[in-house]
Amino acid sequence: MMTLQTSHTIKKLKFLWVIPGVIIIALACSELDEQYAETDASASAEMTIPEREDGMIYVIDGKIHEVHEKVIHEVLQPEAIQSIHVFKGQQALERYGNLGKNGVIEIVTKSKDFGERLTTYHKNNQGNIPSEPQTDSEGRAVFMVVEQMPEFPGGQQELMNYLATSIVYPEQAIKEGIQGRVYIQFIINTEGRTEQAKILRGVHPLLDNEALRVVQEMPTWQPGKQKGRAVSVSYTVPINFKLQDE
Repeated sequence: MMTLQTSHTIKKLKFLWVIPGVIIIALACSELDEQYAETDASASAEMTIPEREDGMIYVIDGKIHEVHEKVIHEVLQPEAIQSIHVFKGQQALERYGNLGKNGVIEIVTKSKDFGERLTTYHKNNQGNIPSEPQTDSEGRAVFMVVEQMPEFPGGQQELMNYLATSIVYPEQAIKEGIQGRVYIQFIINTEGRTEQAKILRGVHPLLDNEALRVVQEMPTWQPGKQKGRAVSVSYTVPINFKLQDE
């Protein structure tokens, strides 16, 4: 983490966005700041990975991993696990911010090499990796690509204007010089409302939470359509937080 030098100079905040689009991602991992990934091995629980409840996230060796439960169990054998902690409620929120609102299963491996194990697993099981079909809050199928993609009111330029005027750069992030690009994935449902926003790749909870807030408060979109019928569509927006000296 880079820390800005103490100065009376007021920092200018500059946001850059890549034009949003649909990104099909089989596996998404986001680095967490070290202080949000520490685990007390001495307080480790039974080395059996608990069943994941709806909305819970896996944090393994300090990274968020969006993978199927079957993959986790095949990649991680009990003897390879150093500790497992489950955080819920206020404890999860204090530790992971909005990312932990539905609970967190935090796992630390003995060799700290889960990422490498997962990469090897994917190479050896191409085309055979299980996936969970995505549905919206009403249980309707979510499309990745449709004939008529969802559109923000006024188009792409207005979407970028909305982000530029709505995001508030966290003061603590400014003090600590935290910057980087946050990737947010969300669903635009058949009514054009955003739901199930989540971090695909984050920078730090301070920036991640602000990016989530702005996406969750977006105005109603024009929903996507397939064969003339409104459908729910998965959408990804990269938001770049950048500090620039005056």
